Amino acid sequence: MKILTMILALSLTACDWPFDYSQELEWPGGAPEGCGNGVLDPDEMCDDGNRLDGDDCSSNCLEMPIRVLNALTEGSQYDPDLVGSATQGFVILYTSEATSGTDSLDIRASTMDANGNPMPAAGGPWDVKVNLLSEAYSQEQGAAALRGTWLVSVWMDLNVVNTEDGDIAVRVVELEGGLGDPEVVLNETTPDLQQEPALAGNGTSSVMIAAWSTPRAAPHDVMCKRVLDGVPDSAPEATCSEGTGGDQYEPAAAMAPDGSYAVAWTGEDADGKGVFVRFFEAGGAAATGDMRVNTDTAGDQDKPSIAYDTTGRLIVAFRDTAPASPPVVKGRIYASAAAIGPAFPVSSMPIVTDDDSAIPDVIGDAGRDGTGVFLVVWYTPGSGIKGRLVSGQNAFAVNRINPHITGQPYSSTDEFSVSGGDIARMREPTVAVADPGKALVGWIDAVGGTESDIRGRIIPTW
Repeated sequence: MKILTMILALSLTACDWPFDYSQELEWPGGAPEGCGNGVLDPDEMCDDGNRLDGDDCSSNCLEMPIRVLNALTEGSQYDPDLVGSATQGFVILYTSEATSGTDSLDIRASTMDANGNPMPAAGGPWDVKVNLLSEAYSQEQGAAALRGTWLVSVWMDLNVVNTEDGDIAVRVVELEGGLGDPEVVLNETTPDLQQEPALAGNGTSSVMIAAWSTPRAAPHDVMCKRVLDGVPDSAPEATCSEGTGGDQYEPAAAMAPDGSYAVAWTGEDADGKGVFVRFFEAGGAAATGDMRVNTDTAGDQDKPSIAYDTTGRLIVAFRDTAPASPPVVKGRIYASAAAIGPAFPVSSMPIVTDDDSAIPDVIGDAGRDGTGVFLVVWYTPGSGIKGRLVSGQNAFAVNRINPHITGQPYSSTDEFSVSGGDIARMREPTVAVADPGKALVGWIDAVGGTESDIRGRIIPTW
């Protein structure tokens, strides 16, 4: 009776979603023929080896659940950043009101397995408070990277050095056992606000790259600093750019499999805001100068997010609000630090432009044939969290989300809907890959009240 009640409740929840073909995942004709055999066939979204509901895959192999990712639910949780690895599964870093009340905020981390299920790391807790030294002031804007069993986190901290301006704190959390030493300050220049931290690693290198913005001197700068085995490099931070002029902010960072890396940011071009990228060698030397990412300069281009795939290609995803057309998410792909072609539209529906939380995110994966694929996610008004698989220059991969004929392989390469529920209350998408072929997309979701949680869903990437 309890099992039946649970299945009925899950079914009713699915039916409560707004009617949208991208959300109607149970097609006429029943389950695919091979459903439940543990092999992901071309006509299945998932296959966990059984025909049961209420686990990692629905009984007809055509739906995967949406879960709450944060362990604590008191107060609001936001600023999510997902990271993943084949050995550690997923970790979600987020800002939380749960333990400090409304006068201060904490940085917390929750661990999950490769299917997004809450799971304690071996010998460690499921959820931890990352900041230790700062209790009375806010900790916000966290970013994370994994190396083995280490979770390295950076965030804007209003208390470690002083309470007048924000600093960038960094801390290593050992996921299997001891939690490690308290946080330290990453930036050496402490006057003025240090904010918008980004962190990049490739899962194996002992070197990570941190970037953040600061109004250290007018105009704003984007700063870069290496983090070695979780400890700030003895060399001071330096500007990431060679000096493109104007304000530079909203940094994003990514590290390639060979340890080289790239940093992107919003700057100023010929007509308002523009997006720029610069590539660096593994040792930290600049490999290129500042390169403008957006091909068109009309209107504003901002909110960059970047990622490498397993082949070493980089994509820069960003918002484009050119006045002559609806605002969209665009992308541009680079190989060997050179653009393959011009920027191209990734989204087909207009995106939101009046909300700073509407920032695209992207992750790279191996792809079906090993040639690489990117999953770009973003927020669209009236449609919630959307996504699209990008396989190359203005080329898109088949997804397992959009409708298909039962018994026939999936074939759609269009954008798809990631989220269900009250689509008007969803913001700040984030995405990561643990096992090849499966990405976890997370977002803040205030469905059911004024407080928000972090929800997420596994999306197949091939």
